[in-house]
Amino acid sequence: MLLRGQDNECDNFTNLDFRETFIGTSPDVRLLLYTTTHNFSREPLFNVTQPTNFVIHGYRPTGAPPVWIDHITHLLVAQANMNILVVDWNHGVANLNYFTTVANTRYTATNITGFIQRMRDEGASLDSIHLIGVSLGAHVAGYIGAMLGGRVGRITGLDPAGPMFTGVPPEECLNPSDAQFVDVLHTDMNWRSYFVCDHQRFGFLYLCALNHTCSIIAYSDFLSGQCLQCEAFKPASCPVLGNGNIHHNTQLKLSNN
Repeated sequence: MLLRGQDNECDNFTNLDFRETFIGTSPDVRLLLYTTTHNFSREPLFNVTQPTNFVIHGYRPTGAPPVWIDHITHLLVAQANMNILVVDWNHGVANLNYFTTVANTRYTATNITGFIQRMRDEGASLDSIHLIGVSLGAHVAGYIGAMLGGRVGRITGLDPAGPMFTGVPPEECLNPSDAQFVDVLHTDMNWRSYFVCDHQRFGFLYLCALNHTCSIIAYSDFLSGQCLQCEAFKPASCPVLGNGNIHHNTQLKLSNN
């Protein structure tokens, strides 16, 4: 695990170039820890008793780091005392062959699942784990949740990848049974638009939800009675896109259909 904190020189997200993506990369998974801990000599760097958010990026055909990574992690750290773990699997998705990167999702999910199992052995609660997956990373999050029996607290899928995942059985993609609560933000329905703004818009919308610069309510039709009723979540409020009060004590699973 690689650590990021104040006044400490830390490793950065893997930065590859087009030559490497053309040749192809082999899967390699690293975890970058973001934390509010300021005194590394007195406080534990990774506190398993605190909530933990995993941020899992998606397909990187150019090999460059996602431009939104630092923005999202800094906003998440500002929400509350928690562990933020960025899953750097750039060596698994920096490849011009998309089919190879799809195959690497299972490897990455198995790797992270093993880490979470170790966390649980050390006293962490699966209820306090939130997996935030982008594009292919959303399906990685789904695989992790499935391997943990759907017991993780929450999975947020930000524009889950469509190619190779559309029309497949539920166990082969992110689905509502993978966590206690699953919310999905769709911004693109066209594979050819990957490099166009609609697929990348997930970052803008999620950042807005985290920093409260725009009012984005998940399943807003709840309030008007056009969808599921908010009574199912009481005494908690209706689900809100972002981080907020993320764990609802209910067995209700929300579909992204």
